[in-house]
Amino acid sequence: DSSPRHFSRDQTLQTEPFLTYFPFCSDFGPLNLSCILRFCSSLSELIREKHNVLVQSPPEIEPRTNTIFLIGCFLILEREMDPSQADLPFCRAHPTFLRSYPDASYHNVGFEISVFDAWRAVEKANREGWLKPEVLDLEEYDHYDDPNNGDMQIIVPNKLLLFKGPVEDIPEGSLWVDNHYVRMFHPRFYLEVFEEIRVKTVVRLNAPNYDPKFFEDADMEHVDLFCEDCSVPPTQVIFHFLQLLQRVDGMVAVHCDTGLGVAAMLVATYLISFHSFTAREAISWVRIMRPGSIIGMQQLYLEEKEKVWRDAGKRMQTRCAPDVTGIADLRIRKDDSWRRFAFTQAEFPAPSVILFNILLLPPLPPPDASQLLSFPMTLLMARCCPANNLLSPSFCSSLSPPHVLAGLQQQRRQA
Repeated sequence: DSSPRHFSRDQTLQTEPFLTYFPFCSDFGPLNLSCILRFCSSLSELIREKHNVLVQSPPEIEPRTNTIFLIGCFLILEREMDPSQADLPFCRAHPTFLRSYPDASYHNVGFEISVFDAWRAVEKANREGWLKPEVLDLEEYDHYDDPNNGDMQIIVPNKLLLFKGPVEDIPEGSLWVDNHYVRMFHPRFYLEVFEEIRVKTVVRLNAPNYDPKFFEDADMEHVDLFCEDCSVPPTQVIFHFLQLLQRVDGMVAVHCDTGLGVAAMLVATYLISFHSFTAREAISWVRIMRPGSIIGMQQLYLEEKEKVWRDAGKRMQTRCAPDVTGIADLRIRKDDSWRRFAFTQAEFPAPSVILFNILLLPPLPPPDASQLLSFPMTLLMARCCPANNLLSPSFCSSLSPPHVLAGLQQQRRQA
Protein backbone atom coordinates (compact mmCIF):
# COMPACT_ATOMS: atom_id res chain seq x y z
CA ASP A 1 0.00 0.00 0.00
CA SER A 2 1.52 3.29 -1.10
CA SER A 3 -1.11 5.63 0.34
CA PRO A 4 0.29 8.64 2.26
CA ARG A 5 -0.54 7.20 5.67
CA HIS A 6 1.93 4.35 5.10
CA PHE A 7 4.90 6.69 4.64
CA SER A 8 6.95 7.40 7.74
CA ARG A 9 8.20 10.88 8.48
CA ASP A 10 11.71 10.06 7.28
CA GLN A 11 10.24 8.95 3.93
CA THR A 12 8.50 12.27 3.40
CA LEU A 13 10.05 15.26 1.65
CA GLN A 14 8.37 18.56 2.48
CA THR A 15 8.74 20.95 -0.44
CA GLU A 16 8.15 24.16 1.49
CA PRO A 17 11.89 24.78 2.17
CA PHE A 18 12.52 24.66 -1.61
CA LEU A 19 9.70 27.02 -2.58
CA THR A 20 11.62 30.25 -2.04
CA TYR A 21 10.41 33.00 -4.33
CA PHE A 22 10.36 36.75 -3.78
CA PRO A 23 7.53 38.19 -5.88
CA PHE A 24 7.63 41.60 -7.52
CA CYS A 25 3.87 41.77 -8.13
CA SER A 26 1.51 38.81 -8.51
CA ASP A 27 4.25 36.55 -9.92
CA PHE A 28 5.10 33.39 -8.01
CA GLY A 29 7.51 31.51 -10.26
CA PRO A 30 9.04 29.65 -11.89
CA LEU A 31 11.47 28.92 -9.10
CA ASN A 32 15.10 29.78 -9.66
CA LEU A 33 17.90 27.39 -10.51
CA SER A 34 19.08 27.02 -6.93
CA CYS A 35 15.65 25.76 -5.77
CA ILE A 36 15.55 23.28 -8.67
CA LEU A 37 18.98 21.77 -8.14
CA ARG A 38 18.76 21.61 -4.35
CA PHE A 39 15.37 19.88 -4.54
CA CYS A 40 16.70 17.36 -7.09
CA SER A 41 19.72 16.63 -4.91
CA SER A 42 17.62 16.15 -1.75
CA LEU A 43 15.05 13.93 -3.47
CA SER A 44 17.74 11.79 -5.12
CA GLU A 45 19.48 11.23 -1.80
CA LEU A 46 16.23 10.31 -0.05
CA ILE A 47 15.24 7.87 -2.79
CA ARG A 48 18.63 6.14 -2.55
CA GLU A 49 18.10 5.66 1.18
CA LYS A 50 14.36 4.91 1.37
CA HIS A 51 13.38 3.82 -2.18
CA ASN A 52 9.80 5.04 -1.81
CA VAL A 53 9.34 8.72 -0.98
CA LEU A 54 6.29 10.91 -0.43
CA VAL A 55 6.68 14.49 -1.71
CA GLN A 56 4.36 16.73 0.27
CA SER A 57 3.28 20.21 -0.85
CA PRO A 58 1.41 23.03 0.87
CA PRO A 59 -2.26 23.00 -0.20
CA GLU A 60 -2.45 26.39 -1.96
CA ILE A 61 -2.42 26.41 -5.76
CA GLU A 62 0.78 28.48 -6.16
CA PRO A 63 3.04 26.27 -4.01
CA ARG A 64 1.33 23.20 -5.48
CA THR A 65 2.21 24.42 -8.98
CA ASN A 66 5.81 25.02 -7.97
CA THR A 67 6.01 21.60 -6.33
CA ILE A 68 4.87 19.94 -9.54
CA PHE A 69 7.41 22.07 -11.43
CA LEU A 70 10.17 20.77 -9.13
CA ILE A 71 9.07 17.14 -9.51
CA GLY A 72 9.07 17.51 -13.29
CA CYS A 73 12.57 19.02 -13.18
CA PHE A 74 13.70 16.02 -11.12
CA LEU A 75 12.30 13.62 -13.72
CA ILE A 76 14.02 15.55 -16.52
CA LEU A 77 17.41 16.07 -14.85
CA GLU A 78 17.78 12.93 -12.74
CA ARG A 79 15.66 10.40 -14.66
CA GLU A 80 16.48 11.77 -18.12
CA MET A 81 12.85 11.99 -19.17
CA ASP A 82 11.72 14.46 -21.78
CA PRO A 83 9.10 17.06 -20.74
CA SER A 84 6.21 15.14 -22.30
CA GLN A 85 7.07 12.09 -20.16
CA ALA A 86 7.44 14.26 -17.07
CA ASP A 87 3.98 15.68 -17.76
CA LEU A 88 2.25 12.28 -17.88
CA PRO A 89 1.49 12.00 -14.12
CA PHE A 90 -0.16 15.45 -14.15
CA CYS A 91 -1.72 15.78 -17.60
CA ARG A 92 -5.15 14.56 -16.46
CA ALA A 93 -5.31 16.93 -13.52
CA HIS A 94 -8.20 19.38 -13.43
CA PRO A 95 -7.29 22.79 -14.94
CA THR A 96 -7.70 24.43 -11.54
CA PHE A 97 -5.06 22.10 -10.09
CA LEU A 98 -2.26 24.25 -11.57
CA ARG A 99 -1.67 27.89 -12.43
CA SER A 100 0.32 29.43 -15.25
CA TYR A 101 3.11 31.86 -14.39
CA PRO A 102 2.33 35.58 -14.92
CA ASP A 103 5.03 38.19 -15.44
CA ALA A 104 6.33 40.49 -12.72
CA SER A 105 4.29 43.57 -13.63
CA TYR A 106 0.99 45.16 -12.70
CA HIS A 107 -0.21 45.33 -16.32
CA ASN A 108 -1.75 42.09 -17.53
CA VAL A 109 -1.15 41.69 -21.27
CA GLY A 110 -2.72 38.23 -21.42
CA PHE A 111 0.56 36.30 -21.62
CA GLU A 112 1.60 33.58 -19.17
CA ILE A 113 4.06 30.71 -19.36
CA SER A 114 3.09 27.22 -18.28
CA VAL A 115 4.88 24.66 -16.15
CA PHE A 116 5.44 22.68 -19.35
CA ASP A 117 7.16 25.69 -20.99
CA ALA A 118 9.50 25.91 -18.02
CA TRP A 119 10.23 22.16 -18.13
CA ARG A 120 11.15 22.42 -21.79
CA ALA A 121 13.51 25.29 -20.98
CA VAL A 122 15.24 23.24 -18.29
CA GLU A 123 15.52 20.23 -20.60
CA LYS A 124 17.01 22.34 -23.39
CA ALA A 125 19.50 24.07 -21.09
CA ASN A 126 20.54 20.68 -19.73
CA ARG A 127 21.03 19.40 -23.27
CA GLU A 128 23.21 22.43 -24.02
CA GLY A 129 25.44 21.42 -21.10
CA TRP A 130 24.72 24.52 -19.02
CA LEU A 131 23.88 22.55 -15.86
CA LYS A 132 26.99 20.37 -15.69
CA PRO A 133 28.78 20.60 -12.31
CA GLU A 134 32.02 21.64 -14.05
CA VAL A 135 30.15 24.51 -15.74
CA LEU A 136 27.80 25.67 -13.00
CA ASP A 137 28.96 26.69 -9.52
CA LEU A 138 25.77 26.66 -7.46
CA GLU A 139 27.32 28.39 -4.45
CA GLU A 140 28.57 31.19 -6.69
CA TYR A 141 25.14 31.46 -8.34
CA ASP A 142 23.45 31.79 -4.92
CA HIS A 143 25.96 34.40 -3.76
CA TYR A 144 25.69 36.77 -6.72
CA ASP A 145 21.95 36.17 -7.14
CA ASP A 146 21.50 37.97 -3.81
CA PRO A 147 20.53 41.64 -4.43
CA ASN A 148 23.03 42.57 -1.72
CA ASN A 149 25.93 40.82 -3.47
CA GLY A 150 25.72 42.22 -6.97
CA ASP A 151 22.36 41.01 -8.31
CA MET A 152 23.85 39.25 -11.36
CA GLN A 153 23.44 35.87 -13.00
CA ILE A 154 25.20 34.05 -15.82
CA ILE A 155 22.42 33.09 -18.24
CA VAL A 156 24.58 31.35 -20.84
CA PRO A 157 27.90 29.95 -19.52
CA ASN A 158 30.98 31.65 -20.98
CA LYS A 159 28.78 33.98 -23.03
CA LEU A 160 26.07 36.05 -21.34
CA LEU A 161 25.64 37.64 -17.94
CA LEU A 162 22.73 39.79 -16.78
CA PHE A 163 23.23 42.31 -14.00
CA LYS A 164 21.67 45.36 -12.43
CA GLY A 165 22.82 48.68 -13.85
CA PRO A 166 25.61 50.27 -11.77
CA VAL A 167 25.65 53.94 -10.77
CA GLU A 168 28.51 56.33 -10.18
CA ASP A 169 26.75 58.60 -7.69
CA ILE A 170 27.94 56.77 -4.58
CA PRO A 171 29.86 58.21 -1.60
CA GLU A 172 33.60 58.25 -2.20
CA GLY A 173 35.36 55.17 -0.92
CA SER A 174 32.22 53.01 -1.09
CA LEU A 175 31.35 50.32 -3.62
CA TRP A 176 27.62 50.42 -2.89
CA VAL A 177 24.94 52.43 -1.16
CA ASP A 178 21.54 51.40 0.23
CA ASN A 179 18.79 53.72 -0.99
CA HIS A 180 15.26 53.04 0.29
CA TYR A 181 16.13 49.40 1.02
CA VAL A 182 17.59 48.92 -2.49
CA ARG A 183 21.33 48.41 -2.85
CA MET A 184 23.00 50.26 -5.73
CA PHE A 185 26.49 49.32 -6.89
CA HIS A 186 29.39 51.35 -8.25
CA PRO A 187 31.02 50.05 -11.46
CA ARG A 188 34.18 49.30 -9.43
CA PHE A 189 32.20 46.71 -7.48
CA TYR A 190 31.95 44.51 -10.57
CA LEU A 191 35.53 44.83 -11.85
CA GLU A 192 37.12 42.03 -9.84
CA VAL A 193 34.26 39.62 -10.53
CA PHE A 194 34.20 40.45 -14.24
CA GLU A 195 37.94 39.95 -14.54
CA GLU A 196 37.65 36.58 -12.81
CA ILE A 197 34.96 35.31 -15.18
CA ARG A 198 36.69 36.96 -18.18
CA VAL A 199 34.09 39.48 -19.23
CA LYS A 200 35.24 41.02 -22.52
CA THR A 201 32.38 43.47 -23.20
CA VAL A 202 29.87 45.41 -21.11
CA VAL A 203 26.65 46.51 -22.85
CA ARG A 204 24.62 49.37 -21.37
CA LEU A 205 21.02 49.77 -22.52
CA ASN A 206 19.79 52.52 -20.18
CA ALA A 207 20.64 56.21 -19.91
CA PRO A 208 24.26 56.88 -18.85
CA ASN A 209 24.73 57.11 -15.11
CA TYR A 210 28.40 56.12 -14.88
CA ASP A 211 31.59 56.73 -16.83
CA PRO A 212 32.43 53.83 -19.21
CA LYS A 213 36.12 54.37 -18.40
CA PHE A 214 35.72 52.34 -15.23
CA PHE A 215 35.33 49.26 -17.44
CA GLU A 216 37.49 50.42 -20.32
CA ASP A 217 40.46 51.04 -18.02
CA ALA A 218 40.15 47.38 -16.99
CA ASP A 219 40.54 46.32 -20.65
CA MET A 220 36.82 45.69 -21.16
CA GLU A 221 34.99 47.02 -24.18
CA HIS A 222 31.97 49.19 -23.33
CA VAL A 223 29.05 49.51 -25.76
CA ASP A 224 26.00 51.78 -25.44
CA LEU A 225 22.73 50.67 -27.07
CA PHE A 226 20.18 52.99 -25.53
CA CYS A 227 16.55 51.82 -25.18
CA GLU A 228 13.60 53.11 -23.21
CA ASP A 229 13.22 51.10 -20.00
CA CYS A 230 10.49 48.42 -20.04
CA SER A 231 10.10 48.87 -23.80
CA VAL A 232 10.54 46.65 -26.85
CA PRO A 233 13.92 47.64 -28.34
CA PRO A 234 14.09 48.80 -31.97
CA THR A 235 14.99 46.12 -34.51
CA GLN A 236 18.37 47.70 -35.25
CA VAL A 237 19.31 47.57 -31.56
CA ILE A 238 18.43 43.86 -31.35
CA PHE A 239 20.35 43.11 -34.53
CA HIS A 240 23.38 45.11 -33.33
CA PHE A 241 23.30 43.20 -30.05
CA LEU A 242 23.23 39.82 -31.83
CA GLN A 243 26.09 40.89 -34.12
CA LEU A 244 28.10 41.97 -31.09
CA LEU A 245 27.60 38.58 -29.44
CA GLN A 246 28.83 36.90 -32.62
CA ARG A 247 31.88 39.12 -32.72
CA VAL A 248 32.96 38.91 -29.07
CA ASP A 249 34.89 35.78 -28.19
CA GLY A 250 34.09 35.60 -24.50
CA MET A 251 31.64 36.76 -21.86
CA VAL A 252 29.34 39.71 -22.48
CA ALA A 253 27.77 41.42 -19.44
CA VAL A 254 24.58 43.30 -20.28
CA HIS A 255 22.40 45.57 -18.16
CA CYS A 256 19.57 48.04 -18.33
CA ASP A 257 18.33 49.93 -15.27
CA THR A 258 17.25 46.85 -13.31
CA GLY A 259 18.55 44.10 -15.58
CA LEU A 260 15.03 42.66 -15.75
CA GLY A 261 13.42 44.33 -18.76
CA VAL A 262 15.15 45.31 -22.00
CA ALA A 263 18.41 43.54 -21.15
CA ALA A 264 16.63 40.29 -20.29
CA MET A 265 14.56 40.51 -23.47
CA LEU A 266 17.68 40.86 -25.62
CA VAL A 267 19.19 37.81 -23.93
CA ALA A 268 16.00 35.86 -24.70
CA THR A 269 16.28 36.95 -28.34
CA TYR A 270 19.81 35.56 -28.41
CA LEU A 271 18.53 32.21 -27.09
CA ILE A 272 15.92 32.12 -29.85
CA SER A 273 18.36 33.11 -32.58
CA PHE A 274 21.39 31.00 -31.68
CA HIS A 275 20.24 28.19 -29.39
CA SER A 276 16.90 27.17 -30.98
CA PHE A 277 14.80 28.05 -27.93
CA THR A 278 11.17 28.90 -28.55
CA ALA A 279 10.04 32.27 -27.24
CA ARG A 280 8.31 30.62 -24.28
CA GLU A 281 11.35 28.48 -23.51
CA ALA A 282 13.65 31.50 -23.73
CA ILE A 283 11.45 33.56 -21.41
CA SER A 284 11.22 30.63 -19.00
CA TRP A 285 14.99 30.05 -18.90
CA VAL A 286 15.82 33.71 -18.34
CA ARG A 287 13.27 33.82 -15.51
CA ILE A 288 14.62 30.63 -13.96
CA MET A 289 18.08 32.18 -13.90
CA ARG A 290 16.93 35.73 -13.06
CA PRO A 291 13.38 35.77 -11.60
CA GLY A 292 11.13 38.63 -12.61
CA SER A 293 12.67 39.10 -16.05
CA ILE A 294 10.86 40.08 -19.28
CA ILE A 295 7.62 41.92 -18.74
CA GLY A 296 4.56 43.27 -20.53
CA MET A 297 4.72 43.69 -24.29
CA GLN A 298 8.23 42.23 -24.41
CA GLN A 299 6.71 38.77 -23.99
CA LEU A 300 4.21 39.28 -26.79
CA TYR A 301 6.91 40.63 -29.09
CA LEU A 302 9.17 37.62 -28.54
CA GLU A 303 6.37 35.18 -29.30
CA GLU A 304 5.15 37.14 -32.33
CA LYS A 305 8.67 37.55 -33.80
CA GLU A 306 10.03 34.16 -32.76
CA LYS A 307 10.35 32.85 -36.32
CA VAL A 308 11.83 36.12 -37.57
CA TRP A 309 14.68 36.06 -35.06
CA ARG A 310 15.25 32.33 -35.39
CA ASP A 311 15.62 32.73 -39.16
CA ALA A 312 17.84 35.77 -38.66
CA GLY A 313 20.08 33.75 -36.33
CA LYS A 314 20.39 30.95 -38.88
CA ARG A 315 21.38 33.42 -41.59
CA MET A 316 23.91 35.11 -39.33
CA GLN A 317 25.50 31.78 -38.41
CA THR A 318 25.58 30.65 -42.03
CA ARG A 319 27.23 33.87 -43.12
CA CYS A 320 29.76 33.91 -40.30
CA ALA A 321 33.11 33.67 -42.08
CA PRO A 322 36.22 32.29 -40.41
CA ASP A 323 38.55 34.88 -38.95
CA VAL A 324 41.96 34.41 -40.56
CA THR A 325 43.78 35.83 -37.55
CA GLY A 326 46.05 33.10 -36.19
CA ILE A 327 45.74 30.86 -39.27
CA ALA A 328 49.28 30.67 -40.59
CA ASP A 329 48.64 30.06 -44.26
CA LEU A 330 45.79 29.57 -46.70
CA ARG A 331 45.77 27.62 -49.91
CA ILE A 332 44.03 29.51 -52.66
CA ARG A 333 43.31 28.04 -56.05
CA LYS A 334 43.95 30.26 -59.05
CA ASP A 335 44.05 29.09 -62.68
CA ASP A 336 44.23 25.40 -61.68
CA SER A 337 47.36 25.92 -59.60
CA TRP A 338 47.93 26.35 -55.86
CA ARG A 339 49.66 29.31 -54.27
CA ARG A 340 50.43 29.77 -50.57
CA PHE A 341 49.88 33.00 -48.73
CA ALA A 342 50.49 34.17 -45.17
CA PHE A 343 48.16 36.89 -43.90
CA THR A 344 47.72 39.12 -40.91
CA GLN A 345 44.48 40.76 -39.84
CA ALA A 346 45.82 44.16 -40.91
CA GLU A 347 45.74 43.07 -44.55
CA PHE A 348 41.96 42.59 -44.41
CA PRO A 349 40.27 46.01 -44.26
CA ALA A 350 37.07 46.25 -42.24
CA PRO A 351 34.64 47.90 -44.72
CA SER A 352 33.90 44.66 -46.55
CA VAL A 353 33.44 42.41 -43.54
CA ILE A 354 29.66 41.95 -43.90
CA LEU A 355 29.78 41.11 -47.58
CA PHE A 356 32.72 38.80 -46.97
CA ASN A 357 30.69 36.98 -44.36
CA ILE A 358 27.83 36.56 -46.83
CA LEU A 359 30.11 35.06 -49.45
CA LEU A 360 32.27 32.75 -47.36
CA LEU A 361 30.17 29.89 -46.02
CA PRO A 362 32.68 27.34 -44.58
CA PRO A 363 32.67 27.05 -40.75
CA LEU A 364 35.73 28.02 -38.75
CA PRO A 365 38.21 25.11 -38.63
CA PRO A 366 40.78 24.56 -35.90
CA PRO A 367 43.78 26.87 -36.41
CA ASP A 368 45.88 23.91 -37.35
CA ALA A 369 48.40 24.17 -40.19
CA SER A 370 47.41 20.68 -41.30
CA GLN A 371 43.80 21.80 -41.89
CA LEU A 372 44.03 24.56 -44.45
CA LEU A 373 41.15 26.55 -45.87
CA SER A 374 40.67 26.51 -49.59
CA PHE A 375 38.32 28.80 -51.44
CA PRO A 376 38.23 30.58 -54.82
CA MET A 377 40.60 33.46 -55.46
CA THR A 378 37.53 35.55 -56.39
CA LEU A 379 36.39 35.53 -52.76
CA LEU A 380 39.81 36.45 -51.42
CA MET A 381 39.95 39.41 -53.80
CA ALA A 382 36.44 40.38 -52.78
CA ARG A 383 37.48 40.40 -49.12
CA CYS A 384 40.28 42.84 -49.87
CA CYS A 385 38.16 45.28 -51.88
CA PRO A 386 35.89 48.05 -50.59
CA ALA A 387 32.37 46.84 -49.88
CA ASN A 388 30.72 49.26 -52.30
CA ASN A 389 32.78 47.88 -55.22
CA LEU A 390 32.60 44.23 -54.24
CA LEU A 391 29.68 43.14 -56.36
CA SER A 392 29.82 45.67 -59.19
CA PRO A 393 29.39 43.94 -62.59
CA SER A 394 32.68 45.28 -63.95
CA PHE A 395 34.67 44.10 -60.94
CA CYS A 396 33.09 40.64 -60.78
CA SER A 397 33.26 40.04 -64.52
CA SER A 398 36.98 40.78 -64.47
CA LEU A 399 37.60 37.96 -62.00
CA SER A 400 34.75 35.51 -62.26
CA PRO A 401 33.33 33.22 -64.90
CA PRO A 402 29.66 33.97 -65.79
CA HIS A 403 28.12 31.39 -63.47
CA VAL A 404 30.10 32.73 -60.47
CA LEU A 405 29.09 36.28 -61.30
CA ALA A 406 25.42 35.28 -61.47
CA GLY A 407 25.70 33.52 -58.12
CA LEU A 408 27.30 36.53 -56.44
CA GLN A 409 24.68 38.90 -57.81
CA GLN A 410 21.92 36.56 -56.62
CA GLN A 411 23.45 36.51 -53.12
CA ARG A 412 23.48 40.30 -53.14
CA ARG A 413 19.77 40.46 -54.03
CA GLN A 414 18.92 37.92 -51.32
CA ALA A 415 20.98 39.78 -48.72
